[in-house]
Amino acid sequence: MAISAASQAENASEFSQGCGPETAFTVTFPQKDDSSSPQQDEEYAEVHIGAKKQIFRIHDYNAMYSLPGLYKHIVYEQLACDSPRVLVQFLKEHVAAINVSSAIIDPLDILDVAAGNGIVGAELRQQLAEKPGIRRLIGTDLLDSARSAALRDRPDVYDDYVVADLTQPHGSGLPSSLDLVTICAALGPGDGDLPLEAVDGAIILLLEGGLLALTVNARGQSAATSLRWQRFFDSVNGSGGSHWGCLEEVARKSYKHRKNVQGKWIEYVALIYKKKGPEAVDDNMEAFASILQAMMDRYNNHNNSSFLGLLVAVLHSMLVSEKVIADPGHKNLRLPS
Repeated sequence: MAISAASQAENASEFSQGCGPETAFTVTFPQKDDSSSPQQDEEYAEVHIGAKKQIFRIHDYNAMYSLPGLYKHIVYEQLACDSPRVLVQFLKEHVAAINVSSAIIDPLDILDVAAGNGIVGAELRQQLAEKPGIRRLIGTDLLDSARSAALRDRPDVYDDYVVADLTQPHGSGLPSSLDLVTICAALGPGDGDLPLEAVDGAIILLLEGGLLALTVNARGQSAATSLRWQRFFDSVNGSGGSHWGCLEEVARKSYKHRKNVQGKWIEYVALIYKKKGPEAVDDNMEAFASILQAMMDRYNNHNNSSFLGLLVAVLHSMLVSEKVIADPGHKNLRLPS
């Protein structure tokens, strides 16, 4: 069943008008008995208030947040979503480890990305309040409706809630000295998902030694058509390691995210990364520079005029011009001091 996001949001707003926290509603899942399982971003529910009924696509957050209590009822009570509890508990266990927390000074400055209506923030408040403690908990989301829903449903969770696009972190109004960033069940290649570029932006705001904790549906992502997404899912699914050069993977855990509308469990992976210091990043660049030098030597020795040779030469020239490596007259490429 194809549902226009714009028309659904408009209809949902009209349907929810005048409804409050005490409004009684019932929910059914028409796709429950479909022969094929719908993708996560295609799932919807039918909501009844008295004689009125309205279709809500579960990943249409503008619509879902318009009716107080609907998102929590469908996703957490009916579909048994457990990602916030699992991620924060997993994080709490590893923050206590000395190899993880040595660069973090308690209490923590935390950014909850794609914070929605504050369910993850409430879990952070509950589990991390005493140890390691929270100095500031800031929520951020791309949607104004998410901020409004968080302030309506959980007004005491966040110290601040900023509507911002993390693909443009500079000038976003978000602090640049964070100990911890959480991204819970929001990352994905779909049109309504959080892109990897938003994670890039969050990493910029993270202090050296700070932690990034995220969850992702690493399997069944049919929309992962870009090479970057494929590489990210490869790193999560089997090859291991971090997709980001400035991050070190600390821990990972597979778990049940929630049920789909047909009652089948959706498997997710929780990942914790630690931001490396400049020395570790420099080591990576030094290794890359050494490989590039070897490629240049091979290119020069064989007088190769192939496209690959030309590509190597151009890349080398670009790195020299940006002072990432020394000029071509030096035999041993090095990072500038």
